[in-house]
Amino acid sequence: MLKQNLIENNNEHGDNRETTNLIIKEKGKTYDKNKLNEFLDNIQNCEDKIKLFYTLAYLILILFFTLLQIKFSVKNGEELRYYYFLLPAFSFTLAFSFSLNYFLKLKQLIEEKEEDELSNKNNRNYSMGNFLSYICLNFISFAICIFFVLLVLKLDNFLKDLSLSIVNIPLYISLGIVFFFFLFIFPAFLANKFYWGIILFTSYLVNIVVFLILLSIRIDQQTNLKYSKIFIPIYLAIIIQIIYSIYRMFVGIKSLLLKILETIALLGFLGTAIYFSYIKDNEDITQRYNISIIALISVIIFSLEKIIGLYYESDYSNE
Repeated sequence: MLKQNLIENNNEHGDNRETTNLIIKEKGKTYDKNKLNEFLDNIQNCEDKIKLFYTLAYLILILFFTLLQIKFSVKNGEELRYYYFLLPAFSFTLAFSFSLNYFLKLKQLIEEKEEDELSNKNNRNYSMGNFLSYICLNFISFAICIFFVLLVLKLDNFLKDLSLSIVNIPLYISLGIVFFFFLFIFPAFLANKFYWGIILFTSYLVNIVVFLILLSIRIDQQTNLKYSKIFIPIYLAIIIQIIYSIYRMFVGIKSLLLKILETIALLGFLGTAIYFSYIKDNEDITQRYNISIIALISVIIFSLEKIIGLYYESDYSNE
């Protein structure tokens, strides 16, 4: 009798263990499915926020240049003080910053998912990289807002004697941060053979620094250098970007129409820079209306190309 009870108990416990294992497996599947659904929801939420703020940023950019057009074309446009431009300038900076923050969050979610699948809990490279990206991005956004304030105070003669070299200090700090961040991501560029990224990054960084220095010296009346020469770094930066845009037309990019629109917009920016330097050298302020029209049309084409690419061309927007 005792032996029979032990056998029955053993069989009963065996059945219980099997049942328990099945329950654990089912719960595990449910848990994994819930985690996957949560992950996909977070990804979708980030993508929606990126599109929202990205679109908002470019719409605000169009508004900014529309106000500029009004200032230079309307009879009483001079009464439109520059501090009215602060709101769209701040809004554009913040909207673009938010879109990039959500992009970093999206990147972090994907990397954490990959780490979970590889069971690599001790790898902190991704989190450190994301942390530095967040710090750099948001500090640069703050510095650019400070620059806008200082620039408006100078243009509206609240701080008329403030030199442009002082006004540009937040930009110099931002560019310095960008430079060190570029050094941080440079190995990744090389590893992924993104040579055009290196060329473009270097081009913009060097040309903007040289342009700001030359412009500051010229505005502060420390040299009589012509604006046509001061704007040479801007010409170079835009021309290199145009070459890259044309290059992508011939390497299998599906959205040929969008790349054509981008090239047209870049040519408009180049024309605006050349025209503006000509006007400044000849002190012909009557041409401000024409140049503001060219700039506005170029910005509209450029913004629409980016927005359309983001919503309707997934391969293009991922680029």
